[in-house]
Order: sequence, then structure tokens, then C-alpha cells
Amino acid sequence: MGKKILFPLEAKFNRVMGIIRLLLKHDDTLSVRELTRMSGEHVDNLLPQVDAAKLLGFVKVRGDDVHLLNLGRGFYEDDAAALRKARLALLRSEPFTTAMELSRAAGTFTIDQLLEELFANNVPFPSNPEETKQKVAGALLQWAIHLNILSYDGEKKLWSVESLRS
Repeated sequence: MGKKILFPLEAKFNRVMGIIRLLLKHDDTLSVRELTRMSGEHVDNLLPQVDAAKLLGFVKVRGDDVHLLNLGRGFYEDDAAALRKARLALLRSEPFTTAMELSRAAGTFTIDQLLEELFANNVPFPSNPEETKQKVAGALLQWAIHLNILSYDGEKKLWSVESLRS
């Protein structure tokens, strides 16, 4: 089995969109230093956002410069093709790959079932189980919901595959 791609769990949807917005306003390219200054983020908080944007194909990083790609522009503009490509990229990373496998196999799953499966598959997460649980749940809420991949029933605390639109 190949190396698992781990999505940066600290990445937040709105903050990645903010990076894209800044790049759009500045001819599609800014240095990490400029992004840090303009976003008001500390570099340690900004880098997971840039890593997520890179993993999703929204940006490329060359040296210290972050360049907006057409996929990032299309996603920001709500282009259906860009959304489909972003979904596919997200689904190639953990915890989303395993979440989809669980949902397809069982119909629904809990965050505890997902964590059990991730740990069984040796996905490298922080060693603190409660911290990992919060970060994985946060990532699912931030990304799987925004990209219409999973839905969540808060009353039953169950996740399931979303009927993909567009």
C-alpha cells in the first residue's frame, strides 16, 4: 500500500478561500511573507492553509512565492468542474478516503468508528486521541460539508455520503 496523503487538519475552508481572494487581488502571486502580513496570520497558522490549497490544486508554491492556479480561481468562482476536481483531490487524502470507504460500506459512521479505522490503518495523526478526534471532526465539518461530500446528522452523531450535486 502506498504512502497515505494526510490533509492538514488545521486548514480551515474560509481561510483557504481568503488566501485565494488575496492572490486574486494581487495578480495571482504573493510571497509567503506578503500573505502572512496581508492576512494577519502568523506564519505557523498560514502554512497549513497554503498546504491545503496546494493539496487541492488551488495553488503552487515555488520558493517563497504562492501562485494561484486556474483550479483555485475556478473554485473561488464556484465553477462546477473545479468543484469536482477539488472533491477528487480531497478524497485522495486522509481522513476523507477512509471516511468515504466507511460510509460506502456501512451507510453511516461515527467519528469514533472513523478514528478506529484510521488508527488501524496506521494513518499518522497526533498521539493524543481527544485532540485527534476534535481535529478530524473539525476537518470533516470544514471540508466534507463545504464540498458536499459527506452529510452529518448532529442529533444521531452520524456521518454519511452526501448525494453529490454538480
